[in-house]
Amino acid sequence: MSDRAALLARAKAEANPQLLCEVVPIARLMGMQASLAGDAVSVTMPFIERLGGNMAVPAIHGGALATLMETAALLTGIWQSGANARTITITVDYLRPAFLAETTATCVVLRKGRRVVSVQVTAAQGDRLVSAARVHMMLDAAE
Repeated sequence: MSDRAALLARAKAEANPQLLCEVVPIARLMGMQASLAGDAVSVTMPFIERLGGNMAVPAIHGGALATLMETAALLTGIWQSGANARTITITVDYLRPAFLAETTATCVVLRKGRRVVSVQVTAAQGDRLVSAARVHMMLDAAE
């Protein structure tokens, strides 16, 4: 069993997707925390000063929001399929400014085929929806 497959097996046995999040460098850099939300992975990003974009508003940078949502989608794809997932496309809709606060991305799998997974992701600050995304991923063969 490869290191990646062993890590996924351990994370699933412990019901702890944070183990997967810890090996993703950008997730560590941005302080992301992963948890289970049903059969999908939810990822929370704390507000860190360097993630600010428009300080006149002030708001979190759109790139940081997109990274949060893509990370949540990829972790969900990996969690559900057991295979490595790579983004094919991502479309982000910025619905309103994301203020300087903790933000959580939650996923819903729209379709899971043998090779492609489509995920709808929403990012919210508390009950306030700030952005939505659709992510299509290619799955590698399961290890």
